[in-house]
Amino acid sequence: MPKKAQLLVFTDLDGTLLDHDTYAWEPARPALQRLAALRIPVILNSSKTLAEQARIRAELGLPYPLAAENGQVLAVPADYFAGAGGDGPLLHEILGLPYAEITATAAALRARHGFRFRGFSELGDAQVAELCGFPVADAQRARQRLGTEPLLWQDDEDALMRFRALAAERGLQVVRGGRFVHLSGPADKGSVLRSLVSRYRAAWPDARQQTVALGDSDNDLPMLQCADYPIVIPHRHGQLLTVPDRPDARTAPAPGPAGWNLAMLSLLDELGYGQD
Repeated sequence: MPKKAQLLVFTDLDGTLLDHDTYAWEPARPALQRLAALRIPVILNSSKTLAEQARIRAELGLPYPLAAENGQVLAVPADYFAGAGGDGPLLHEILGLPYAEITATAAALRARHGFRFRGFSELGDAQVAELCGFPVADAQRARQRLGTEPLLWQDDEDALMRFRALAAERGLQVVRGGRFVHLSGPADKGSVLRSLVSRYRAAWPDARQQTVALGDSDNDLPMLQCADYPIVIPHRHGQLLTVPDRPDARTAPAPGPAGWNLAMLSLLDELGYGQD
């Protein structure tokens, strides 16, 4: 029988592994436990900041790399790819553009063209906490930006299209997330997936890597499009993301972590990954 591939699971958080409203992950516990028993890496790949995801990573007991701010930031435990495991401190690098450059560009475009939005850099911790529905301590972590500026977009769709075009002229991209519009450099969730896969291949050249990606929003499309097994998590109110050029994309049977759990367990069964 051929040797099984080294499976790498890349997952979004909000609306995917975390419930969109309560931020609970517990419905995904059975699949997470099975993945842990199989030593299959679960790599967080979210629009959340490094500070936010480091806490979630610790809570879930995931000793693996993670990607923050829509692929703009990559964090890897010290000596992880030298075989040291994932207990070392997270060392990060910015794959996109510095935060100060991004916020300056956003302010300049608004001043010149009259766009209506407010960025995280202009909001206080209490305002972010109210918008996102979580405690002030979590808002403080959410505002520790390194490579993206979330914008509370208060203009229409035509204005957003103009803003996107002007940002692109300056080497920036605009991606709609679950709650905010994100302004960032050229990296994305797909480029960071490819970067990490290359590092796994270099570290373990005898293994055959295969990737799973789970997400629910437009900012997840780059990783869904380049994964071996793309899985779309439906929204609670019925909206369903379409993955261009990937007719093989699967749809989880339920929204949020419950759907994540069922889809992941089903795929593991299909691929023959038992618990022994």
